[in-house]
Amino acid sequence: MKILFKFEEIQNIEQDHQTEEIDAIGTKTIKIQKISTPVTRKFCLIRPNRTLREDADLHTRAEYGKAVKAGMIPMALLAKRFSNDDGTLSEEQKQEYATTYSLLLDKEKEYQRLHVIEEKDRTDEDKAAIAKLEVDIRETNEKLQFLAKSQNGLYDNTPEMWARNKAIAYYTLFLSYEDKDGKLAPFFGDGDHKAKLVKYDSLEELDDEFSNRVAGRFMLATAIYYSGLASKQEEFEKVEKGNT
Repeated sequence: MKILFKFEEIQNIEQDHQTEEIDAIGTKTIKIQKISTPVTRKFCLIRPNRTLREDADLHTRAEYGKAVKAGMIPMALLAKRFSNDDGTLSEEQKQEYATTYSLLLDKEKEYQRLHVIEEKDRTDEDKAAIAKLEVDIRETNEKLQFLAKSQNGLYDNTPEMWARNKAIAYYTLFLSYEDKDGKLAPFFGDGDHKAKLVKYDSLEELDDEFSNRVAGRFMLATAIYYSGLASKQEEFEKVEKGNT
């Protein structure tokens, strides 16, 4: 497995510490104290293989269909509807945001398609296309963030956004690992998507601050990778630092 990003988190583990005290008349008293010991744990995000990408693509398409069936309005139709309504945004602003967002989704999909090809099998054209897409995606994200300030989340509840978030969550469940003395163990357990979701839900129910922090960091790293913003350790660290 190829590792894309490594990080460490410190977990404070409480353990019982027993002490024995003897008073002036020789009476022994056993006292038990909780002592917190900091333990460094190592985690990593791995690179998805072809099979996982294909499974994730099917999952994303299914989620898009569910969203449309549930009544979410696709971005193109939403943009047209907004253009016919009065509001503080001009038709050009609404259309520009919709077009830019759609462009970002297309570039992300193409970036993921090219990454199916193993690095050793990539042609010079593939490498050039990936490098260009990484630049294009960064620039498109920056433009989108600027435009989003005046959009008030108009396009947040679209099937495109729903499916994108589900894709990132899907990848997170399968790409997240813990390094235990050089051996990688899946952070969300073994099994299929359903089994990993159960594990994820169980961590949320425990309301454990450490587990939630690690899961959140995995989710952010996956989103960064999925969006084409990083594929190397130093790139992840730079983007992650900018989000904290």
